[in-house]
Amino acid sequence: MPHWSFRYLLVALLLIAWLPLRAVPGAAVTFVQNRGQWPADVLFRADLPGGFLYLKQHSLHYAFFDTRTLAGLHAGQYPANSPQTGPIRAHGVAVQLPGSATFARVEGVRQRESTTNYFLGNDPRHWAGAVPNFAEVIYHDLYPNIDLRIYAFYETLKYEFTVRPGGNPDQIRLHYAGADAVKLANGRLTIETSVNQFRENEPYSFVSRDKKATEVAAQWGLDETTPSGPTARFVLPNGYDKNQTLTIDPELVFVSYSGSVVDNWANTATY
Repeated sequence: MPHWSFRYLLVALLLIAWLPLRAVPGAAVTFVQNRGQWPADVLFRADLPGGFLYLKQHSLHYAFFDTRTLAGLHAGQYPANSPQTGPIRAHGVAVQLPGSATFARVEGVRQRESTTNYFLGNDPRHWAGAVPNFAEVIYHDLYPNIDLRIYAFYETLKYEFTVRPGGNPDQIRLHYAGADAVKLANGRLTIETSVNQFRENEPYSFVSRDKKATEVAAQWGLDETTPSGPTARFVLPNGYDKNQTLTIDPELVFVSYSGSVVDNWANTATY
């Protein structure tokens, strides 16, 4: 789908949606299970710095907002009827996983003590009470013998692929549909949108043997000639011991165009 379609779809969804409780500054990322409060294809949602992450069966959908304008509105910096008081710019990016399993089992794990309630709006079909929250979500056998684990890491999130013996890390592909640009430079993958950018730093990879981690050389690769557009993959130049479990652990960094790591307080809209 063209990137402009993602933008207009996202704005439309924001306009018709109801408002959940605001994210709390300093709080760890939480994955909220869908119990009917969002469209059926959403399995979990997490508040992120400057936006949200929607976990679906076959993809991960980022929804980002113009945090600088939101912060100005929150602080009352803009007069009424100024351009900044109009619609807030937003941008959606879908991380598609070409070749992944059609029906991978998706599981929330490490359930938190807290729950979330959604009783806004006039349609009881979209109300949900005591919705469970989780610290991580696992896609089991997303590729044969390969799991995807997404988990809370302080105020942001991390993800990692676990490749068990018999799995092939060459199968893993990440296509960033809707991004303005995807670039690879100095070992770092940068995904640009109209409101921010996020980076995938060089992955740290290792095999576990006798409860000890042995590092495995790993780096990003970017295929720019695929029909669907630039698609990222992992390159292991020296290979690894395929009799051991391999963990591929990239580092996500969310950055606003003001140059700072964006705040999480302003996440007041929803899907």
